Amino acid sequence: MTKLYKLTDYLGRTRAGEDNELTWAVGVEHKTAGTGRRLCTADVIHAYEHPLIAVLMNPVHAMFNPATMRLFVAEGEVVARDAFNCGVHSLKITEEISIPTLPLEFMVLLAIWAARHTCLDDSWNQWAENWLNNQNRSEKAAAGALDVSIKSSASAYAAEAACLFGKICELPSHESEHWAVSPSFFAAQAVAESLLHSRFKAAQIAEVVEQEINALCGAGEWPC
Repeated sequence: MTKLYKLTDYLGRTRAGEDNELTWAVGVEHKTAGTGRRLCTADVIHAYEHPLIAVLMNPVHAMFNPATMRLFVAEGEVVARDAFNCGVHSLKITEEISIPTLPLEFMVLLAIWAARHTCLDDSWNQWAENWLNNQNRSEKAAAGALDVSIKSSASAYAAEAACLFGKICELPSHESEHWAVSPSFFAAQAVAESLLHSRFKAAQIAEVVEQEINALCGAGEWPC
């Protein structure tokens, strides 16, 4: 059996209100009716192979409220997989764990880092270098990077995330009281899209995140 992770809403539900709604708790096991292996269908139950990836992908996969969502450790045999999630025919919950903390600034930095490995535009890469070095993180600079990006590319989504982050930093009142329409959540969605459109797989992203967190912990710059 493979150790997996399942993200749910605050009541432990996935697909709430849909025909395939399921409720999860420690000890609960759900199984599919068939034996197909297609992701994004009723063939499989979806899960993640790393808790950090579950959090990073939430804004585009599940869209749970980041403040109230829950994360469970589970067991299952993987029968389907893409770059960021996997599918099983049977998933059993073994324990509930805390949601990993990933500040928005860190997530935007990650998206820019990943996009730099595929972007060939000199002006975009110069902006990215400046952002990563904390030299110019303004909304205006990020908007300029977005203008030179190829539509729906990793670099475009990373610049969009940075643009929203800059807006929040420059005028916090832009934040909405409802999480689903807040610039922070839209920025997190852009980060997720950037990672999905990068050349990296989930395991590579998770490794980089863990390395950075460990480094920041060692420097006393992370709530370890």
